[in-house]
Amino acid sequence: MAATSQTINYEALYATTMQAYRPTMEDNIFTANPLFYWLTQKGHKRTQDGGTNLLVPVMYGKNSTVRSYTGYDVLDTSPQDGMTVAIYPWRQIAGSTSVSRREERQNSGKSRAIALLEAKIDQTEKSLIEELDRMAFLDGTGNASQDIFGLALLVEDGAAWLSNVAGIDRTVETWWRNQFIGTVGSFATNGIDKMRTLYNLCSKGNIHPDLVLTTVTTFEDYEKKLAVNERFLDMETGDAGFQNLLFKGAIIMYDTYCQSGYLYMLTSDYIWWYVDSQTDFYSTPFIRPGNQDARTSQLLIMGNLAASNCARQGLMNGITSP
Repeated sequence: MAATSQTINYEALYATTMQAYRPTMEDNIFTANPLFYWLTQKGHKRTQDGGTNLLVPVMYGKNSTVRSYTGYDVLDTSPQDGMTVAIYPWRQIAGSTSVSRREERQNSGKSRAIALLEAKIDQTEKSLIEELDRMAFLDGTGNASQDIFGLALLVEDGAAWLSNVAGIDRTVETWWRNQFIGTVGSFATNGIDKMRTLYNLCSKGNIHPDLVLTTVTTFEDYEKKLAVNERFLDMETGDAGFQNLLFKGAIIMYDTYCQSGYLYMLTSDYIWWYVDSQTDFYSTPFIRPGNQDARTSQLLIMGNLAASNCARQGLMNGITSP
């Protein structure tokens, strides 16, 4: 008599499904988060092969040997300083996907098992979106300082500068401070003028801020200030599903995790998302623990946000509406 049930190799099925789905998950997570979407679109994702820390070169002074000369003039060969490294620690993020044997039996059959796993993966994906988005606006001290570095650290409230930002003391090294305008007040009265000032402070030569991140309220207040024919949009960002406007060529987007009354101006030339080359959405094998009738796989990320020139990043806060 022909067999009436199907034997499924769940280990192989789950492993191949996770591997096939992983690139889609990574894309979905980063295209749902304005900051990470902007970084990946700008090509500002870098990989590194391990190491104790992420070492990011930064320049804080000019080379004083550069000068004009004539003929046999003696050239200045003095050793130069003006360079150092910012030290960023690796941060790790993990999400687990578990399937019990009861769920396997209730969803027996290859197509049903894949549908179950895809639903589980979708749950992990959405949770990672929320967690990365939340941490992106904080200072990295959450969960016993295990969170990734966020904008509250890299582009801080300059009312009191931090003594350790990637190993450099901002209370002493003024060149490592971001631009800051506080107590803006009414956006309707002061917002546009303060944005112009912050934009100019963050600019140097032909390098300018290209992303403005703020709250829904401030985004709407900015939109109200524009005439209908001035509501320019970035179509590529709009096609990705983000509501956006433009300010002097910089894309303006809002994020629900942005702090109340805050507006960030970021310059992509000097901010990066670093990941370990072997832990970039790495899926571990599905393992059955000794004390559970289930299989579990972890999705692992090892990386951090890093800035190489904080003076080209800016923050204004104390914004009220209207």
